[in-house]
Amino acid sequence: MHITIAGSGIVYAPKGTYKINSTLTSNNEGLTILGDGSLDTVFLGNQTADTPIFHFGFKWQSFRNLQIAGICSGVLLASGTGLNQKDATLENVRFQNRGTYGVLIKKGDGVAHCDNNVIRRCQFSGP
Repeated sequence: MHITIAGSGIVYAPKGTYKINSTLTSNNEGLTILGDGSLDTVFLGNQTADTPIFHFGFKWQSFRNLQIAGICSGVLLASGTGLNQKDATLENVRFQNRGTYGVLIKKGDGVAHCDNNVIRRCQFSGP
């Protein structure tokens, strides 16, 4: 099961642990997932190793000040057919997941661009 986040803007997740049992998906531009810090806001996945917690596509999306942990993959930035995956930012994100990947960026079919994505001040560790 996937949960779709509609609209753009900021989704603020205050300090705490959020258990995620299905992928959170958005194809809207300009969406930010914002936490209180990479040690304070934790998204804890309870899925298969190749299932991401977040699957976002399109452009101008960001993840800031949070942690992704548990049995899951982290962030999949993948555009759909004919859409560009670009201008995403991952900043101060701690990946302590035991999944297939921490971040996977890929372009969709018929897409010319998958660029200007930034990963800054992030930490990656596995099992």
